[in-house]
Formats: sequence, C-alpha cells, structure tokens
Amino acid sequence: MSRIKELRASLDQNLDVLECQALALEAQLTQTKDQALQRLEQCKQQLRDVLAKVLAEVQKSTEVAAYTRSEVQGKIQQLHVQLAGGKAEAGRAFEEQRAKILRALSQLETTADEKLTGAAYESGRVWEDLVVLASSLEAEFEAKRWRKNSASAGMSSGRSRSGGSVSVTTLRRK
Repeated sequence: MSRIKELRASLDQNLDVLECQALALEAQLTQTKDQALQRLEQCKQQLRDVLAKVLAEVQKSTEVAAYTRSEVQGKIQQLHVQLAGGKAEAGRAFEEQRAKILRALSQLETTADEKLTGAAYESGRVWEDLVVLASSLEAEFEAKRWRKNSASAGMSSGRSRSGGSVSVTTLRRK
C-alpha cells in the first residue's frame, strides 16, 4: 500500500477526519457566513504553508530522479495556484474552485504515491501534515456546501435553517 493511502487508512487519520468534519460543521452552524468563509480561507493558507515545506523537502531530496522531482514539484505548484485563487463565495464559482482544488490535491497524492520513494517521502511529519490539512480543507468545503444547500432548502420550504439536526457523516463524500 502506498504511503498516502496508508496514512489515510490509519485509525488515527480516520478519527482526525471525523473531528475535522464535526468542527467544520459546528463552525458553519455557529458562525456567520463571513466567519465561516474566513475559516475556510485560513485552512487554505495552512495547506499552502505545508505545501511549501513539502516542496522544500522534495527539492532537497537526492534519492529522487530529477524528472520525478520536477513532476512532483509541478503538481505541488499546481495545487498551490488553485489554493491561492480568490475567495469564491457564489455557488457556481465556489463549486468550480472546490473541484479544481480537490482535483489538484488528488493528482498530487497520486503522483507522490507513484513516483516518490525513500526519505523524501517515507519519513518526516510533513506528509502526514499534508494529509491532515487536506482532510480539514475537504471537511470545510463539505460543511460550506451543506450550509449553502440547507440555506437554499430552508428558503424554498419556508423553514428556518436552525430547525432540524444534521449528522456529521452526511458530510463525508468518499
């Protein structure tokens, strides 16, 4: 099993994902729209920060062929560009940004799993941090999507957004 798949499959990681989902949903329920959007932007910034560390680790690795290193660096930079995009508050723009970020993240993970070996990948907390922060960002996106959908459902049915309960597991899309 690949390194990233191992991390995602670990029990601790699964618990972290559930915690991220619960915190993101709680924030969407208790914070204003602007506060929740700020939380999403902070999560994106944290992921950009850890990407810089991942990039530095890949660049200094001598165990990886130059072509492979350049391919992984390209995926990291592609994800960084997507994360640096402006705030997408509108429904369609948000969904497009979300899809681009998650696709770039998936491509990075796949490329890293297929191409990287040795100390540049197997050791170090930086890859674990990447997986945890990626899971946090996914949870924030799903919670924002839930808020948008529940707000529009509440408007169309005349109900208030606060009426009813939500299961955290409804946020998980895998």
